[in-house]
Amino acid sequence: MRTVVIAIALIAAAIAFYIFVGDSRSSEQTPSASVGDRIKSAATTAIVKEIENPECAKLLDHIKGKTTAVVQKISPSGHEILLAHPATKSTISLDCSTPTKMSMTFISKDSSPTDDWFSVIAASADLLVNRDTALIIAEARKCLSTAKKDPTTSAQEEISGIDVDCALPEGDESGYLVAVMAADPAAQKNTTTSAAKTTAHKPTGKHR
Repeated sequence: MRTVVIAIALIAAAIAFYIFVGDSRSSEQTPSASVGDRIKSAATTAIVKEIENPECAKLLDHIKGKTTAVVQKISPSGHEILLAHPATKSTISLDCSTPTKMSMTFISKDSSPTDDWFSVIAASADLLVNRDTALIIAEARKCLSTAKKDPTTSAQEEISGIDVDCALPEGDESGYLVAVMAADPAAQKNTTTSAAKTTAHKPTGKHR
């Protein structure tokens, strides 16, 4: 569980970096810069490099096609993309730094998770995990519900090929976080094998 909390903290820190550091850099213009120069500079700051990973570009196009999210930042490496979804007061972070383990992180600044936000999560992540949107929503809701009962205010769910991490706001913080990625195939296989063994060796009522 500690590993999950650390991972979530790192994701949140990375998102904050792109929002605040990126914005501060774009604002460091000389007073003499023209409006046209500032617009051009802002555009090149928001998208600094073309995405080279075709699967990552496909996921980004999927998010934009299924939701009204708009790109805010793309990291210099082209592996991390931050999108804003104003309608749900949320952000979406697409991380393609590890091609075999790409992920999406959703942070809502609303006072509580809304149905529309869960719909955005499902519509964005269905291509990533290759699962039905209803299942994705159910797992995200379950994860957040479990987090409410956890002293660390975070939880992890891994079922049906979906790996979901989530966290609740702490103290004066705001923001509900849900991270979605495809579950580790090896872990999924081991879970299935263990379940099969348990069923095969399940004792009958006569021996209880």
